[in-house]
Amino acid sequence: MDQPEEALRRGLARLQAGEFIYERPAFPEVEYTFKHGLTQQVAYGSLLLERRRTLHERTAGAIEALFGDRLEEHCGELAYHYSHSDNAAKAIEYLGRAARQAVQRSANQEAEAHLSRALELLESLPASPQRDERELELQTAIGPVLMATRGYASPEVEACCTRALALSRTLGETAQQFSALLGLRRFYNLRAEYRRAQELGERLLDEARRTAEEDLLLEAHGALGSTLLFRGEFEAARQHLAAVAERYDPQRHRAHAVRYGLDPGVLARMFLACTLWFQGRPEAAVEESRVTLELAQQLAHTFSLSFALGFTTQLYQYRRDAALTLERAEAAIALSTEQGFPYWLSQAEVLRGWALAQLGRQREGLAVMQEGLAAYRASGARLGYSYLLALLAETLAGEGAIDDALAVIAEAQAFVRDTGEGYYAAELHRLEGTLLLERGGAAGAEACFRQSVESARTQGARMLQLRAQTALSRLWQEQGRADEARAPLETLYAGFDEGFETLDLQEARALLDGLA
Repeated sequence: MDQPEEALRRGLARLQAGEFIYERPAFPEVEYTFKHGLTQQVAYGSLLLERRRTLHERTAGAIEALFGDRLEEHCGELAYHYSHSDNAAKAIEYLGRAARQAVQRSANQEAEAHLSRALELLESLPASPQRDERELELQTAIGPVLMATRGYASPEVEACCTRALALSRTLGETAQQFSALLGLRRFYNLRAEYRRAQELGERLLDEARRTAEEDLLLEAHGALGSTLLFRGEFEAARQHLAAVAERYDPQRHRAHAVRYGLDPGVLARMFLACTLWFQGRPEAAVEESRVTLELAQQLAHTFSLSFALGFTTQLYQYRRDAALTLERAEAAIALSTEQGFPYWLSQAEVLRGWALAQLGRQREGLAVMQEGLAAYRASGARLGYSYLLALLAETLAGEGAIDDALAVIAEAQAFVRDTGEGYYAAELHRLEGTLLLERGGAAGAEACFRQSVESARTQGARMLQLRAQTALSRLWQEQGRADEARAPLETLYAGFDEGFETLDLQEARALLDGLA
């Protein structure tokens, strides 16, 4: 680059004649490219480090000069050259811009690489308020990316959100403080630290109400509603989630998926679908799930789509529809594998294993479930763990491993006591009763079924209450207590006005007919 143009051209001609480089047509000038990557590496490695850095900075400067009116098309190149120069400030700027572009394309691993490099370079800059502001911007950007690439409950997510919270408090940045608290709440929720997650959710809602900002209210209601769902407080959860569904506008709130890592409408409406199922509205739940999945597909935000697929799969499992559970699980696995989403991949594998076992491939299904659970635990996630253990216990029982199944139920119940994850507690009692009955313990089974009925009744979980009452009434029928068996089941069944083709209501109806 320091040579006269004529000398430069002669040098390029010699390299071309020696087949080291070849000419590629371009406008307005021709371009030259190394014929072999190894040749390029040797040539690059022969330059002194300082010389390399100078060339990278001069190359970046030339790109800026040539394409000043459309730099957004060259952010990746500029990020590369400046990050290999001595100009850390420029490198950080373009790495951040390249990362934003990657996030827009749902290229999360690329975005993580850019942002991690920017944070690394930031350490070389002297301490100042401006440096802290830039770090806060980068930490706020990388948090949602890490949730996708490392898993919600990874230590990297906690460290990022904690650092962002400290910086935002120091700088007095309210919007970034809200984002950091939202990220921390999601981390604690995924770790099944529900008390801390709920406290943060209430703080977020208080802040959103104080500022009266509609966008913040949307996120705060969704955050609190999701935690309440997993605690088994279904009606309170429904109210918060419905508040999001009422306020949400796909066009107006489209930027939330990138800013916070997940579309608030997809989150709230999919959790609302699950809540409706527990409350005894299985058809409304399926319709809500269908509409939400369509929304996620239209948004072109792959992490939101993975979320929708994951919980649609769970909804079909709640309905005990093995074929549709398998279909949705395989779609979730394909997307999560392609995009590198470890959390959704491991969860979907567990559900796929359950479906395979239900469809007659018991041993294969059990192996898939155990591998999925191991990966789930390795990610640090604990959200919904009692539910996943319940599926494992059911599958073990199908293999005749009653003692192993009871041990898994005991583990799940201990988890519920330790964490307060109450949304599947009633089903754990019912499964325990079913397993005890297999071993001939009718008295113990009856106590478990009664406990399941009462737990579900207290929570307003009518689907689980019906399932438990069906088990209890069937036991009473076998004991010759038909009148005692019929009345409570008849009352419960009469309270449903939809979902009569689902397996749970069909079984209850068949038992009632037998009792008549």
